[in-house]
Amino acid sequence: MASRPRRRARPARWVRAENARDALGARRASKAPFYVWSLRPLKIEAFIHDLLCEIHFTAGDAKAGLAAAQHAQEVDGDQTRGGRIAWILCHQFPEREEEAFEQAYRYAEFGGYEAVTALPGYAAYAERRKRRVRPDKGWRWGGRSEPASDATLREAERKLGIALPKDFRRFLETPQRSELLLRIDDRTTTLRFFPAAQLVRSVTLCSSTSLAPKSPPRPRPISVPTTACRCATSCRSPSRSI
Repeated sequence: MASRPRRRARPARWVRAENARDALGARRASKAPFYVWSLRPLKIEAFIHDLLCEIHFTAGDAKAGLAAAQHAQEVDGDQTRGGRIAWILCHQFPEREEEAFEQAYRYAEFGGYEAVTALPGYAAYAERRKRRVRPDKGWRWGGRSEPASDATLREAERKLGIALPKDFRRFLETPQRSELLLRIDDRTTTLRFFPAAQLVRSVTLCSSTSLAPKSPPRPRPISVPTTACRCATSCRSPSRSI
């Protein structure tokens, strides 16, 4: 009888990265203070998912790599992480190339998108984008997300302890509506809507206070005379604060 093939062991750094991710999540859930040098906990979380992104791509799992890159951008976004997501979309998800080009077109001037703007197809897209007639309305939907299943919505409601409004449930069940792009003069502002699976984590992050213990208030200084006062009325002796 043929034996079942053994499952390939994960590299040690993969295990360490996942352990760090789980430990950070457990500390945050317990609201116990922990020491991370002078770095913010969200920055540590983003670094961990940066590493997980590289590990997943090395293992050939582009979808998990993209998810890790997007998580890092959500918790501590910057131009470099945004450019990395656009690069991943171009090389691993060609059907979403225009979405990546649009991100590069809007934000490349701030840096981080050089690998995307250097692609052969970007120059043609940028020319088409410049000639595009502005729509009458000052907003449009962008981004893509998987439609939320009924089971995912019920689980989110259970963890949140509330029932989601019916219209919001229908919104989460509609794919390709994860970003609302608003045009204000010559600027574009993006409103990002979290999918149902991330609602609980997002609410927890927004409602949680700082994990570092608060220092007690400093006592107000009390002025006392440095020498014994012998005057019968007002004291004019020099004083010091303690």
